[in-house]
Amino acid sequence: MKFRTTVILIGLYAFLLTACGDSSSSRRKVKAEVPTMDFHSIKLPMEYTSEALGGFCHPTSTQIDGMDCMLMYNALIHAVEIIDLTHMKPFRQIKLKEEGRERIGDVRGVFYHQGNFILRTSFGFYRIDGEGNLLAKWAGDEYLKANHSLKGFSIMIPELTMYFNLYNFTSYDERNDRMTLSIYKQEKENGGYPKKILVVDCKSCEVVDVVNVACPERMKREAQLGILGSVNSLPYGDSVIYNFPASAEVFVYNRKDRTTQCYTLGSDFAEPYYQCQGAGDEGLASGYYFPLRYDVLRHCFWRVQQKPMAKGQGIAGKAFSIVRISPDFQVTDEYLIPKDKGLLPYLLFTEKQLMLNRPYDSDDGESVLCFYGVAFTPVTTS
Repeated sequence: MKFRTTVILIGLYAFLLTACGDSSSSRRKVKAEVPTMDFHSIKLPMEYTSEALGGFCHPTSTQIDGMDCMLMYNALIHAVEIIDLTHMKPFRQIKLKEEGRERIGDVRGVFYHQGNFILRTSFGFYRIDGEGNLLAKWAGDEYLKANHSLKGFSIMIPELTMYFNLYNFTSYDERNDRMTLSIYKQEKENGGYPKKILVVDCKSCEVVDVVNVACPERMKREAQLGILGSVNSLPYGDSVIYNFPASAEVFVYNRKDRTTQCYTLGSDFAEPYYQCQGAGDEGLASGYYFPLRYDVLRHCFWRVQQKPMAKGQGIAGKAFSIVRISPDFQVTDEYLIPKDKGLLPYLLFTEKQLMLNRPYDSDDGESVLCFYGVAFTPVTTS
């Protein structure tokens, strides 16, 4: 499909040859609707605690031994929990080492790849087997120190660390066993934060690419739009897909020809840019664009967005919408999730449905894990 090109930001994107497509003429969009959702619940034994859906590690989904499974990190007992979503029951737990050379801490993401588990932490990743034994690890801070061209860069997000540690998802390319990690360099002289994305091969424990991030022009103009400072990235084959929390724009970087395409994915629910109310905690009430997630079972992307709120923080129990995006970024369908469902905006992909979490409920003294399942027709391309 032929794109109508919008303004070329020559000064900003020349080094990337970046072009932004105008979604109004090149993209077919289906009007937002509230989907039909089926309720599911799983009673859990006592060792499966509410800590598994708390903290900084969000649940993910995969297929293990032919079953749709949910992976969670239980911070209270320092273990990976596996929930069988095909039969709706607990499957197993993997206790993680807490001491010694194989100690693993501060887990922010859990993924599965060919019998092994990939654990993302604040400063790198670990690969473990099904018994919790350490197979390999990669430390991001050590890599940065060893590379002179990356002097001054850090994994920590300047001045916004706590906020984005809470909201940030970790993305993983299960087909290619790759992970991305955003790094930042604080430059107070001009108020800007240069950003790059490291693409890491989790098998070889090597950085296979360093991507220069193209920032929206609005971020340069509005100092209070600091929420754009964080970068959420998704490795996808030969591409790196990234977005900013306060912007509807999605950037697709082609690792082969070193170019970047920019797409503005419209929404009936959310504004193209969220407005920050001010510095500090006030800025947290301005809504959020979640990173894109790839659904290998339906071969499409998904993204969650929440509206700006007059006051208050947090993502649990708030209204949000889910946008389904075709692989060529030309077709989008949007679904509205009302706040009365009390759902968390964590997407789990199963063979039959898209599953949404609800926090643990306690009705008769037992822990109960609740889900709403949504069935979708296959996405099409124009």
